[in-house]
Amino acid sequence: MKKIGILYGMEQTFPFAVNEYIKNNTKLRQVKSELITIKAQRIDDFYDYNVILDRASHEIPFYHSIMMQAALGNVKVVNNPFWNYPEDNFFNYSLALKLGIKVPKTALLPSKENPPGTGPDSFRNLIYPLNWEEIFDYIGFPAVIKPNHGNSGRNAFTVYNANEFFSAYDFTGSTSMILQEYIDFEKYFRIYVIGKKYYRMVDYDPRKPMHLRFSEQAISIDPEIEKEIVKLAVKICNALGYDLNAVDIAVKGDNYYAMSFLNPVPLIERNYMRPEDFNWLVGTTGDFLISLALEGKYIPSEYTWSQYLKGPKTAPKPSSKRRGRKPKEKSEE
Repeated sequence: MKKIGILYGMEQTFPFAVNEYIKNNTKLRQVKSELITIKAQRIDDFYDYNVILDRASHEIPFYHSIMMQAALGNVKVVNNPFWNYPEDNFFNYSLALKLGIKVPKTALLPSKENPPGTGPDSFRNLIYPLNWEEIFDYIGFPAVIKPNHGNSGRNAFTVYNANEFFSAYDFTGSTSMILQEYIDFEKYFRIYVIGKKYYRMVDYDPRKPMHLRFSEQAISIDPEIEKEIVKLAVKICNALGYDLNAVDIAVKGDNYYAMSFLNPVPLIERNYMRPEDFNWLVGTTGDFLISLALEGKYIPSEYTWSQYLKGPKTAPKPSSKRRGRKPKEKSEE
């Protein structure tokens, strides 16, 4: 029997709906799904799940350590716990830029206060005071100041001039922040991507209260524009390596901006979304987890320690000769 475990936190509907969807899938008698219970974890006690849907460890370090140990025990964790934490927004905006995707102008700022355990001598490499005029000329106003790590939508402030910026910056403490160009968008969409290829696009407005951000109307957009936006979202998720992620795209004129795409535990709540969208996300996530479970135990190749997951193995003798050969040239697609 293949086993799927679901780790959940504050969510009220999505994890439980996915669990029930898998349990009620009458076509599959060889897959079992259950909600995970956690205790104090021993170092030699590994979970026997094939797959875990992780919806909580990004906020709870205790859970996160357990998810990393689960991966060490050949469990496929969605999302990858070694890439899911900590989440660095500045790196990901830089990555999107490298991929040729338009993003708002962004600058990384040092924390206003020294991080715990550091002092003035820790920052002897830092040129200070910063050249604020140069930074403001690059970003422009209005601008958004928000945390670099984690959910950048939390503790974000829109500022319209230098005075407002410094007032907001003074309240950020030891949190590293980014200052970003404000995009006065005309349309805004959230694209949920599952398994790096299945997608659902919804109307979304981050300026509204949480319970009003999802439109009650079906999405209405030119098919060619939708195709371009979805292409960007899937490209980003594949670059980041996320099996479940949400990408926010803002449309202004003929430009598409990747606004938020580091969202591996996106909001999915029945009470906020259209039933069609919620049910699609539940069913597609459930089907994806089932397909992973049926593949058997997961042996990753992306970690330097992956070689130890296949069991004891005699180390190869070092060679005194250097060997190499020219890789075969791949034909362009």
